[in-house]
Amino acid sequence: MTERGLDQVNRLAGRMEGVPIDLLISSDLGRAATTASAFGQPEFSPEWREFHIGDWEGRPSADVKARYPELDDEGFGIKDFHPEGGERFTDFLARVEGAFLSVAERIEDGQNAVVVTHGGVIQTLVAGIIGTGNQPAIAIPSNTSLTTIVVDGDGPQLHIYNDDLHLNGNASRPDGTRVHLIRHGQTEANRQHRWWGRGETPLTERGRVQAETLAATVRKFDALVSSPLSRALDTARPVAEAQRLPVDVHDDLIEISFGSWEGLTPAQIKENDPVLFERVFVRGIDDRKGTTGESFAGAGERLAGAVADIAASRDGHIGAFTHGGITRAYVADLLDLPFSRRSVLPVPRNTSLTEIIVGDGGTQISSYNVLTSPGA
Repeated sequence: MTERGLDQVNRLAGRMEGVPIDLLISSDLGRAATTASAFGQPEFSPEWREFHIGDWEGRPSADVKARYPELDDEGFGIKDFHPEGGERFTDFLARVEGAFLSVAERIEDGQNAVVVTHGGVIQTLVAGIIGTGNQPAIAIPSNTSLTTIVVDGDGPQLHIYNDDLHLNGNASRPDGTRVHLIRHGQTEANRQHRWWGRGETPLTERGRVQAETLAATVRKFDALVSSPLSRALDTARPVAEAQRLPVDVHDDLIEISFGSWEGLTPAQIKENDPVLFERVFVRGIDDRKGTTGESFAGAGERLAGAVADIAASRDGHIGAFTHGGITRAYVADLLDLPFSRRSVLPVPRNTSLTEIIVGDGGTQISSYNVLTSPGA
């Protein structure tokens, strides 16, 4: 392992300090085993090995594309393809999902399993859990990054993807403009479990503290943009002051419109509008919220347009202050995730970051629901 790699492992160990580990498993390949040893004595399993690339081993990617032109830009997405002497993608997917299910069966409620594996394994496992039809839209995770999958009675949920903030920006990621979608701090409506889309609801005291913590811990941005709603602007303000940047308003960063459901709790919505509630939340039909509001897909497409517009007019790292519901809708749109499968993605936490990379190769999600300070 390189000196940089060892530094990354040490930083990861610092980030994980104090986290209880009830089960520690590692791929039996040396680079994973060295990383896992920072946390204790792992069990080694070949089921967590990286994709077996056969005669691709040691070849530059340009040579691979020249030899296998049928891959185009989809790479492993061609499920019946395999390199000579290597593994079929379908077999790889089955192996990885089987390894995950085996670990999930061994831990009880409240326990933590840590698995040290490889980038292609994590990307493929996440794509399989989400059920995406667009795996290339998920960027390969950074070395020593943390991806958290929560398993409960409803199945696995992608809680956090590619948390590499302990590397302080020293991580390899695809080239392109990076739009960091930042959810606002906690509001009174959040605290009361009310659905406010376009309505105004102030930050709580905790929300103001979250905004200040974000300003003290978040990376340096090249530009800032915000939803026009005060909860987003009030979260952006401490960051803008700390980094001496103006905040531009982009109207399409605004939250999903809930129509006549604005300001109501889910229980009130179910009581006041039982037919539409049943269609949306029981039958999984993506109707407009509150009759006059937005559909999930429509909101996601709107934010997709905003992200493309922001990236086209700005370079570098862009902090975009927005809202939880529309961020989830946008990521679902990017990953071709149907409305009925939306629960595999949680609504991002207050002041969490979801990084989108817009480059020559298209648009990818690089991280999801990552907090700059774990206790925020």
